[in-house]
Amino acid sequence: AELHPDGGPSSSYYVALARFQLQMRDFAKAENSLKEALHASYENPDVWALTGHLHYLNNKFRKARKSYERTLDFVRDACEMHTVCLRLGSIYLLEKELGELEEAEDALSEANIMNNRNPEVWGYLTLICLQVKCTLIQLFGMFGTNSFNDRRALSLHCDWCTGSMHRTPCPPFWR
Repeated sequence: AELHPDGGPSSSYYVALARFQLQMRDFAKAENSLKEALHASYENPDVWALTGHLHYLNNKFRKARKSYERTLDFVRDACEMHTVCLRLGSIYLLEKELGELEEAEDALSEANIMNNRNPEVWGYLTLICLQVKCTLIQLFGMFGTNSFNDRRALSLHCDWCTGSMHRTPCPPFWR
């Protein structure tokens, strides 16, 4: 085990221990190990990512979101950035606020860049497009006059979802 400069186990020791405890689904011990890791090194993105995973697995999505967002604040990436982006995107999608959908799309697009063959990422991106499209249809139904401009806006959105206006390359089945 690596020692901290002040003596005792280092942050990386507690991170490895917490990873093992999470795999064993011993969440209480994992939480204690992560607290020790934060005490040893508050600036370690892996500690924040694992803390997010702990909260995510316990369905504490608000706490998971804060930990994952904190992970993204560091210059150095955590080891599991793909999972961080994927789960953060899914949390934003769960919140279903229109402003959060854009953040979800950003996080999931980042996860897609890291691994563009992950069907879970594409599934979440599809859900975002469907959610935004349903919201637009509802808004047009309440406020729209079904004029040419309304249909054109919806058409542009559909183009965006199918990839012609989207920055993330679409899978072959969307083309």
